[in-house]
Amino acid sequence: MRVACVVPYPPGSAPSQRFRLEQWQRPLAEAGITLEFLPFLDREASARLYEEGRLWSKARSVLSGTLRRLRWALREARGFDVVVIHREAVPLGLTGIETILARRVPTVFDFDDAIWLPNVSPANRRFQSLKGFAKVNRALAMCSAVSAGCRHLLDHARRHNPRVYLVPTSIDLELYSPPRVHAPAETLTVGWTGSLTTSPYVELIAEPLRRAAARVRMELVVFGGDVAIPGVRVRCEPWSATGEVPLIRTFDVGLKPLPRTDWVRGKCPMKELQYMALGIPPVATRFGSSTESIEHGRTGFLCEADADWADALVSLQDPARRAAMGRAARAVVEELYSATSAAAAFGRVLEAARDHFHRRA
Repeated sequence: MRVACVVPYPPGSAPSQRFRLEQWQRPLAEAGITLEFLPFLDREASARLYEEGRLWSKARSVLSGTLRRLRWALREARGFDVVVIHREAVPLGLTGIETILARRVPTVFDFDDAIWLPNVSPANRRFQSLKGFAKVNRALAMCSAVSAGCRHLLDHARRHNPRVYLVPTSIDLELYSPPRVHAPAETLTVGWTGSLTTSPYVELIAEPLRRAAARVRMELVVFGGDVAIPGVRVRCEPWSATGEVPLIRTFDVGLKPLPRTDWVRGKCPMKELQYMALGIPPVATRFGSSTESIEHGRTGFLCEADADWADALVSLQDPARRAAMGRAARAVVEELYSATSAAAAFGRVLEAARDHFHRRA
């Protein structure tokens, strides 16, 4: 099976693609399914998109990308057995290209966020009206099948399309091996990984972190963000793809604080899976998909009140407890969230899309 992946960004540059389609390329190839990636933006245009200003340059990139997509949909798409649309065909409130593709070739709509809700980066907020978020529901309805990254997304998609499948965002366990070895240490290393955009989430638990730091010798490591919390020893490290796994492996505990918003409710589990794959117990907000991936008290902790966070961190100063939770957490990722198992599930979605399209034809 030859599959075209219509994606927003060049391979290797966006977590959404990297932890889904790109990780599945090799195991699917072993099953005879070839994924070919067709990014909307090149690397230069992709980097420029999130810079302030440069409006004409951004507009030219979007226009040229849209025309390139349209030509491909009309001239070349039929050369593929299935087309996967990851999130959107173009970053505008249009579904013309999705409509062309859905009529000509089996299509799978793949998504991992609540992208039907308005959510635009600060650098591009003035273009929010052009995004047309309602287009997502139209795209869901017209595709041959839908691949949803978590149950909240699956439930939404089923309102528009009966052929919806749960395919979780996954972890390439070869990259996350061997897992962390927990040993007694003078300082408990509590870590968080993310970006400058999401690093304010860490400050949501500033008070419980201060309470924990008053009871346990602790260092907070922030990977990819900029955080300062009075009363807590904080070390910020710049994010890098090559440094990601080695740095996370130094964590004793992994944090995932979240605001309780509709957008966040649709986020797929990711940070906690990275921690769990490395045998590191996660401590997360009891909200959204974290409640699907973390079993409270066995593979990590789910927190509601400030006291929950502080008590969880204090209890995890015990290396034996961290090790036991870490082993259980790694086993969950191996069973349910590995790239190999997710790729197999996605392969079945591709087959279902192809079968439905040809039955309908």
